[in-house]
Amino acid sequence: MAAGLPGPVEAFAALTAEGWWREETSREALRAPLLRLTATYLTRPNTGRPGIDPVARFHLGNGARLERINWLGNTSARGMRESFGVMVNYLYDREAIEANHEAFVHSGQVMRSTAVDALLHPPRGAALPPSRSALARLLGGEEKTGPKPG
Repeated sequence: MAAGLPGPVEAFAALTAEGWWREETSREALRAPLLRLTATYLTRPNTGRPGIDPVARFHLGNGARLERINWLGNTSARGMRESFGVMVNYLYDREAIEANHEAFVHSGQVMRSTAVDALLHPPRGAALPPSRSALARLLGGEEKTGPKPG
């Protein structure tokens, strides 16, 4: 927004011009927000509604834990188009598979590592996340508006 752009969505669009990951300034400007958005997207509770990533649903439903989110782990054309190059690792811990599966299926809880949890809770003084509507737009949908509960 310091570049005179009206908001986070516009700034994001400007930063993600063709080949952005090859330029250090863009790459570093997007690293923390994209990792946080990815962590937010992948750890949303499974409420049975459409929208959860099918690969995540497969692994989490089979008892895996979201272990690590890898920055620019796939810079192929497809990787950049589909996930801005972000890749994810899931861990299947024999001792926790059943409990993880039950938590995901019955309460929608996504089991995650402390490394993923740290992406969701940035250190004090870090930039605040975009507004909820901006987050919804960045994740591919508009937040519905309507009367607020009184």
